[in-house]
Amino acid sequence: MKEITQIKTESWIKAALYGLLLVGIFYTSHRVMVIWWGNEDYTYCYLIAPIVLYLIWEKREELANVQVRPSWSGLMPLAFKEHRCQVLICDFLDSRSATGC
Repeated sequence: MKEITQIKTESWIKAALYGLLLVGIFYTSHRVMVIWWGNEDYTYCYLIAPIVLYLIWEKREELANVQVRPSWSGLMPLAFKEHRCQVLICDFLDSRSATGC
């Protein structure tokens, strides 16, 4: 395993860009989770990320051997993300107040 000091600067830049991309993708979802935290039907939301990280850790050897191939189909869910989040927020606000969206 490489030392942290031996990792190329290019790798750090890629990691930072991927991190910013993930923050951008999940920002709205995180806001919805914070809003719904008070509703006991949705208090499990913060358990999902640690469970997923644990499952990835368990499969890390298999995932390291997977051949990575780019595909445009991975962008399809992102195209509809904003619309879905807006619908979820409006549904939640409609159920909490008479004013709605």
